[in-house]
Amino acid sequence: MVGYAPQANAAPLLFQSPSGNIGCQLYWFEPNTASAGCEIRDHTFSARPRPSNCEGAWGDSVGLVQGEPAKLDCHSGTLFGGSAATLPYGATQTLGAITCTSEPAGMTCKDSSAGHFFYLSRDSYNVG
Repeated sequence: MVGYAPQANAAPLLFQSPSGNIGCQLYWFEPNTASAGCEIRDHTFSARPRPSNCEGAWGDSVGLVQGEPAKLDCHSGTLFGGSAATLPYGATQTLGAITCTSEPAGMTCKDSSAGHFFYLSRDSYNVG
């Protein structure tokens, strides 16, 4: 599924790592602004402290909106379940300026327009 770019009104692209431990989606945040989000089921890393305004789950989900730095997300839903395709190791999924790459160690999503990214794995996460 390299380079697949649906129209702005298309449904989110749902995919997961081959291990099934990381579930992701690519979607249009608004017209011409791509976004990515990934959630991890099992992890050993410690997340930053929960923000006081977060009433949902915390520490297992990261998000990236085109043009903005990636960040940990407070959320009440899940990216697991439904009809998520498996993104094989070494494969990429792209929407607009954001490309996610599945690797044996984890999932990386990058914004080619601004250089922002996130990396998510069982042992660690990195946002920038």
